[in-house]
Amino acid sequence: MIIGVSLPPQSKLVPSTNGSPAVVASMAVHVDYQGQGIAKRLLLKGLELADEVGEDVYLESTPAARGLYQRVGFEVLEEFTVRDTFPMTVMLRKAKSQS
Repeated sequence: MIIGVSLPPQSKLVPSTNGSPAVVASMAVHVDYQGQGIAKRLLLKGLELADEVGEDVYLESTPAARGLYQRVGFEVLEEFTVRDTFPMTVMLRKAKSQS
């Protein structure tokens, strides 16, 4: 499993309200361990940390992962196709306020 967080280049496509958002750069679970909720648990922990510091979170999703991201609050900003064959979805989740 690989998880990375970095800052994207400034873009009008990413309308973060608090500066540059955090980025889920890459996340994958080995096929032998898929379907056990591992990606969701890791993602939720990362979102919790982003919320603590008030960071929105940006990512580019494959079709296979889009549903997971939508279920945890990501919204679609744009859809595009890489090399006319591989669909991708640009998504953003606004930071949740801490109470």
